[in-house]
Amino acid sequence: MDPLNAEALAGLGFALSERGSLLEALSALQRARELGGDSVEVLLAIGKYAARLGRSVPAIAAYDGVLRLEPRNFNARRALRSMGRDQPSPGTGAPGASAHTKRK
Repeated sequence: MDPLNAEALAGLGFALSERGSLLEALSALQRARELGGDSVEVLLAIGKYAARLGRSVPAIAAYDGVLRLEPRNFNARRALRSMGRDQPSPGTGAPGASAHTKRK
């Protein structure tokens, strides 16, 4: 396998997840995303596996990425709702992002 081939890394990530190796799957999928850009399928998987591993920040970021690509994606919206993100993000249609920023 070519370690710089995003498609091969995504395939490895999906195969690892089927074996129950979620941490390794997540790592392969994140690397695939870095190399190959955003893909709805890869982002949904990253969100799913990150959430299962208790990593809510990368899970939410992945689901928000899905909604940037497909604003009406039911799976991403449902996952974000289950994580307590019900409100749309201003300007993106993504649920839950805050319009407020903290200033120091």
